[in-house]
Amino acid sequence: SGAIFFSGCSLRCVFCQNHQISQGAFGVEVTSARIAQMMLELEGQGALNINLVTPSHFAPHVKEAALLAREAGLSVPIVCNTSGYESVEAVRELSEVVDVWLTDFKYASPELAASLSRAADYPEVAASALGEMLASLRRAGGRAEDADGSMRRGIIVRHLVLPGHVDDSIAVLDRVWELCGNDVDLSVMNQYTPNDRCRDVVAAGRDRLRELRSRIRHDRRRGPRARRQQERLATRIGARPRRGGTMSENTQGLSAEERAELEQLRAEKAAREQAARDRAERAELERLKAERDRKRAEAEKDAHARELRERNAKLMEPDDDLRMPVGQKVVLAVVFVAVVAIVCVMLFTH
Repeated sequence: SGAIFFSGCSLRCVFCQNHQISQGAFGVEVTSARIAQMMLELEGQGALNINLVTPSHFAPHVKEAALLAREAGLSVPIVCNTSGYESVEAVRELSEVVDVWLTDFKYASPELAASLSRAADYPEVAASALGEMLASLRRAGGRAEDADGSMRRGIIVRHLVLPGHVDDSIAVLDRVWELCGNDVDLSVMNQYTPNDRCRDVVAAGRDRLRELRSRIRHDRRRGPRARRQQERLATRIGARPRRGGTMSENTQGLSAEERAELEQLRAEKAAREQAARDRAERAELERLKAERDRKRAEAEKDAHARELRERNAKLMEPDDDLRMPVGQKVVLAVVFVAVVAIVCVMLFTH
């Protein structure tokens, strides 16, 4: 999965595993054009989707970046990875470019939401956002998969079971069912890990196994799609299980088959890049040939014009054979004067 993390988050979850990014302002400033370039680079590295993590507070810029990437040839699905605490307006704007909604539904209890995420209105806000996601999915034609089962378009709702709060988890599953039925996929996650920030707020609990079994029994009454576990979820959206991390992190720990696939994708990318270089070189060759032919034609035209000028100048020069020596000119002048004088004398004598 080609992940792009966005700094900041509208929630303040005490159990957040990425709090350095979500609450610590960790990150670098980039432009929409650079985000679009990142998307294309991740696809070129073999990412099966573009996973935008908490992007909604940059919705206009993310939308612009996605449109730029699509215009430049991005073909993999765009996933919006969100906490679920979104405004309807933000969901509506992003729905023009998002293919898969990967959204949390954390709480059914306002009290629990206030205690753990400082957002007492989370249940209602998340429900409204999920309703808009479902409406946008239906407008786009509903859920769609590739031939290999990878999701091309759809909604996946995640819920993390918190120790001591199985009743709230069951209420969340009921709420999602009431809102969406079987039009969404459900991922119920069990990887809760207490950190130093939440040990005083959430009890770790000693009966977790019993709670998880209770949750699984509840899932089975909800239909075949309500049993997505984390690795199954990764498969559904076209990502790899987290053995080697996201595509934006590293490619270590790949299986032999995955490694072969990665090498094949790299080879295909290299072939595409070489083909592009060949096209550019051929275009440059044609341009240089055209410039050479143009200069040659201009030189030939100049030479022809120069030849015509020389020919005309030569025609204007007098013929050497018609030229008279100076002595002859003097004799003729004397004779002419004598004749005129004789004629004048004869006229006056008569």
